[in-house]
Amino acid sequence: MAALGTLYVHFGGLSWMTAVFYHVSPAVIALILHSCYRLAKLGMEDWLQWVIAAVCFVITVWLEAEVAILFIVSRVVGILITGHSCAVASHRRVR
Repeated sequence: MAALGTLYVHFGGLSWMTAVFYHVSPAVIALILHSCYRLAKLGMEDWLQWVIAAVCFVITVWLEAEVAILFIVSRVVGILITGHSCAVASHRRVR
């Protein structure tokens, strides 16, 4: 990806370089979605975690920016509701 980025900076105005990035972006999006799915499968264990994640997602999309305080508040809310501050290690393996 770094090599493609360098080529784009150097040859960005050429139509063939634009076509390369046009065709690579769906693969990158698929990799990101797959990674999100695997992380959710590994870490989301109850409804509260899903609700907090959904609220963070909606706010992030609405503001069109990642807000660090949002994730800190999410952690505090999780601690206050569940009553424990350390995450329980999962013994499941991700494949």
